[in-house]
Amino acid sequence: MSILAGELTWNMFLLSVLIITAIVYATFIHRKEQAKWHDKRPVLFYTGLGLFFLAGGTPFTQLSHVSFTLHMVNMSILYFLVPPLLLLGIPRKWFNPKTGPLISGIFLTVFAALFLLYHLPFLIQYLLNRPTIHSLFKFGLFVAAAGMWWPIIFSVKKEETKRYAVLSGILLMPACLLFIVNGFMSGGIGANTNPFLKQLSAQLCIAPEQIDHIFPYQLKYDQVIGGIAMLGLHKCSIMLVCNLKGRAMRGNIGNSEKDVSFKRSNSK
Repeated sequence: MSILAGELTWNMFLLSVLIITAIVYATFIHRKEQAKWHDKRPVLFYTGLGLFFLAGGTPFTQLSHVSFTLHMVNMSILYFLVPPLLLLGIPRKWFNPKTGPLISGIFLTVFAALFLLYHLPFLIQYLLNRPTIHSLFKFGLFVAAAGMWWPIIFSVKKEETKRYAVLSGILLMPACLLFIVNGFMSGGIGANTNPFLKQLSAQLCIAPEQIDHIFPYQLKYDQVIGGIAMLGLHKCSIMLVCNLKGRAMRGNIGNSEKDVSFKRSNSK
């Protein structure tokens, strides 16, 4: 692992942006909501920021290129956990989010399409050779992911939430199946089937045939495991987010009831 020492970097620019975001959020949440740092919504928002930095600004980002499975775990954190946590952390009093079925469906379709395109070999190779375009593409993917989670987070009706959750799983299925089928057809992994590992071997000036000796813990069917892990993590994230959503809503209802009773007692 020492050979990766020069590649394991920290994204200080992203850290600065997230710290500024946290400060602005803390200022607004304290002034507008009189919320404490340990309240549900601030905890969810700060957890989302922390996971964002973990997946996008720490050495884990580079380490995820070693294995396709680790890459899919990184993607799951970035697009299946961070957006809903950030959205759950925003008080609904700040705005009145309303999206129709058409807009929500467009976001779902765009995210699924971009996610599938992102893992096509020719496009990955193109993006990896152009860092600026790669960053813009990932930003667009993150915005689409936030739009995909929007109706699940802000929908009041349980049936509507379930419908969007099921639809998101169906639209993500082609990309995951592509990884699984490609993994079985290739019969194994290595620098020849993992474009991220190809890029890493080029940066380290290592011959592709030597990469398996440097990382002996590579799994034979890495893409298969990665595709299955992505499906499982997506399902787990939906269950987790729906649970957190229910708790956050119950907390808000409890607070609103307290406010009403307090106003009534004062009026008497």
